[in-house]
Amino acid sequence: MAYHGSKLVKLSSKGDKYYVQVTKPIELQSKSSKQIKRSTGTTDIKEAQRRQHGITEAIYQEFNDALKSDHERAFRSAIREKFAEISRNPIQIPIDLSAPVTLDSIERKQKKSTPTLADTVSAYTTFKTWGRNKTKREVEANIQKFIDVVGNIQLDKITKHHAYDVAQHYHELGQANQTISKRISNVTGLLKWAERKKFIDINPFHNLDLSDYGVKSKSFLPLDRGELVKLFRQDMNPEERLCLSLLALTGMRLDEVALLRWDQVKTNAVGLYLDLTAGAIVKNQGSQRQVPIHRTIELMPIDGDGRIFSWPVDSHDGKAQNAASKALNRIVVKAVGDHPQKKVHSLRGTFKDLLRELDIMKELNDYITGHSSGDDAGRYGKGPSLRKRAEAINLIDVDFLI
Repeated sequence: MAYHGSKLVKLSSKGDKYYVQVTKPIELQSKSSKQIKRSTGTTDIKEAQRRQHGITEAIYQEFNDALKSDHERAFRSAIREKFAEISRNPIQIPIDLSAPVTLDSIERKQKKSTPTLADTVSAYTTFKTWGRNKTKREVEANIQKFIDVVGNIQLDKITKHHAYDVAQHYHELGQANQTISKRISNVTGLLKWAERKKFIDINPFHNLDLSDYGVKSKSFLPLDRGELVKLFRQDMNPEERLCLSLLALTGMRLDEVALLRWDQVKTNAVGLYLDLTAGAIVKNQGSQRQVPIHRTIELMPIDGDGRIFSWPVDSHDGKAQNAASKALNRIVVKAVGDHPQKKVHSLRGTFKDLLRELDIMKELNDYITGHSSGDDAGRYGKGPSLRKRAEAINLIDVDFLI
């Protein structure tokens, strides 16, 4: 069926964003609603024009579905009326018994409408268990960004080309490959769920290759010993010095250190260690581990209450990394210059290099830094003991701290 063409309208009430507007077919119009509008998600007219076609097609599909539903309801109503008439006047109404028609047969032939992306977001994010509310919000936002680019498509109409179109869109905006991959993987997660729920026969995003899209991320470079000396010879407050020392001599992630509580500082025959196996906010299950503290680091009082460091915690995701990073990066920059790949996060790689210089085996190195299956993960064996980890850490020459 031919529908009215679409046009772009700017709505000041929506922050000057452009909307795609289409006049509804007469059958779907009402006194108060004769047009349908869908946001392009942008205030840029050129970008809005690029998105217009996909959104228009999605609107036309909505018209198709609505008209189809109306026709099916009218058809079922007519059949019911015909059956009622037959029951009232069985002799007067001839029936063709060679091709009997029943409501059941009509219902069986009737196709169920496949839900759209927007229809399923809430069900998907409610179904899935999220470690943090921030992650759930990010997934919902990334799926909405996908819809903004290609339109609110029915799940069974989505193809790999839609993923590549979105990847190309963000590639042209200069976004990182890692960002593009993450945003599309959030949509892939929804499609996997839709496949299990039998909304679609197969996940169309299986085996996507996004390696050519976006700016490739650059890893942080470790600091050498000379840079470590410059770093720790600077004047800094005790909190900053303690945090940097722990980062350099444990290989822990910044947020793991910034969120430490005194009740996570424990001691046994091998000395002080940090317990990240229970109640700690860590990146993944492999990061749930016990990390020995180098014997030269003074960490008192071990029977204190609350958090060790005072950097504020983000109310949305319960992390302190942003505040700690801002404070500590200023100190790192003074020591090594404003190098884009040498920041406070470099100390994690620095620690791994310090262990490599001592010929510490990779498995032990990975257990300490949380690159393994972790202390609480389900696996065979227990991995290197806490004593072995402490021995390895205490082999490190810490002359740069003095």
